[in-house]
Amino acid sequence: SFQPSQEGIEVSSEVVETLPGTAPEGPPKMKYGNALELTKDFEKFRSKSYHATDYEKEKGIWTGGYGNQTSKKRTWTEEEAEKDLIGRLDKIGGRLEKEFTEIDLPTNKREALKSLIDNTGWNNFKYKKGKKENGLTEAYKALQKGDWEKAAHELFDEDVGFTKQGGKKLAGLVRRRKDEERLFFN
Repeated sequence: SFQPSQEGIEVSSEVVETLPGTAPEGPPKMKYGNALELTKDFEKFRSKSYHATDYEKEKGIWTGGYGNQTSKKRTWTEEEAEKDLIGRLDKIGGRLEKEFTEIDLPTNKREALKSLIDNTGWNNFKYKKGKKENGLTEAYKALQKGDWEKAAHELFDEDVGFTKQGGKKLAGLVRRRKDEERLFFN
């Protein structure tokens, strides 16, 4: 029976990587370097308060500036809105430093968390169903242990993470969580 020669069959990895369609895609390009850039892009400046979703209209939640949620309608200047956002993110950053003293929380992870927490609220991030008596979220517990993979799954996954409002998955939240995840792992 005919046995083809094995000579010349091996292809070096250098050659394979340069062939069309075989090069690894790699991680998506980072769009944001910090929580401020990411939040500003997703929230977009609004000078007049509005109801971002039907759920928020039902609950009487007004959003204005760069994603500031209040129970009252108001107007914003862009300068006020940016100052407010920086203050919110700084406050979250300070709280992260106080709460996660047992681990080294790298800057990229802290920035991703600041964006997520500004969007979801501290209690929703930390406690199951947003209430202390329900215990800590799996994401929070994973972060305490420095288990980045599990934390990312719990925080950013389209089905498990913080992608729903009022029980409904929102496309904008799915996109935001993906960008936060990229920043988290950058």
